[in-house]
Amino acid sequence: MLRHFCFLFLLLTGASLLGQDVITGYVSLKEPALWEKQVYLSRIELNELQRIDKTRLIAVSPISQDGYFSFKRELLPEKESVYRLHIKAIKKAIGQLPKHDQLILLSNKDRLHFEKGDAIFDKYRTTNLADREWQRLRRFEREFYASEDKEEHLISGRDKAYRSFAKDSLQILMVKLISIRELANKQLLNKDILENPTYYQGLLEELRSSEIDQAEYYFLEQRLLLVLGNKTARNYEISIWVNLLLGGLVLFLLGLMLKARKKRQEVSVPLSRQESNVRSLILEGKTNKEIANELFISVNTVKTHITNIYQKLDVRSRKELLQKK
Repeated sequence: MLRHFCFLFLLLTGASLLGQDVITGYVSLKEPALWEKQVYLSRIELNELQRIDKTRLIAVSPISQDGYFSFKRELLPEKESVYRLHIKAIKKAIGQLPKHDQLILLSNKDRLHFEKGDAIFDKYRTTNLADREWQRLRRFEREFYASEDKEEHLISGRDKAYRSFAKDSLQILMVKLISIRELANKQLLNKDILENPTYYQGLLEELRSSEIDQAEYYFLEQRLLLVLGNKTARNYEISIWVNLLLGGLVLFLLGLMLKARKKRQEVSVPLSRQESNVRSLILEGKTNKEIANELFISVNTVKTHITNIYQKLDVRSRKELLQKK
């Protein structure tokens, strides 16, 4: 009996999975006269998520009396993509129309079903894990940005928390890419790249090795080149200025040393009368012996006078003394 039950369950499950409809469900129209009786299915490129008018229409499904609609599996490719389901108003409503569209992530391997409810497109069940994670991100975003913060520090803290959630709480690559696109739309991506360059370089490598079309993440490649390139250029410019400042400091210190040396020379102890006589004879080209004979002193005394002359005049040889005359 149990074997027959298991077989029947597998049979019914297989039939359900192999069904022809990939999207099914109900729309709840509280004021039917306002709306067309059909649901539109369109595809959206990731770089056009903020431009609903850029969607590419795929198919239209009629809405039955009880609100039921469906789309065939062959309408969707195997590749996972973003789609928009929406209905159109035919009469101008008094006040704002309720939300009448739904964005989803789907491939033709998945199943998605909308339940009856209070909203036009209410809760739905899907087999697509990426879509589940994306809807979690969208719920977080709606709740997080519901408050109208005016103070700059509150806005900054909120944006930082959103950036953290978008990077750290998402596991599926396609959803990460969508969240990065949202960061770019909110003007938060450049700052986050500067704060976390390693994360974004690693993410880009993951994307390159995945099956996701390069056109979907081309914007991230360009943004990394721009932001990190500008950072490198700024660092190079800063290094140039630092080197210039250090070079100027070295020249300044060297000037102080030369000035101090010159000052020492200017305030050096004057030569004695005998030392002046020895210096004059040296300048005439006399040898130590000739100087000793002329001044009636010993050669050793001449050498002592010469040592004192060198110290007082800050020279180290006869050649320097001759150059300094």
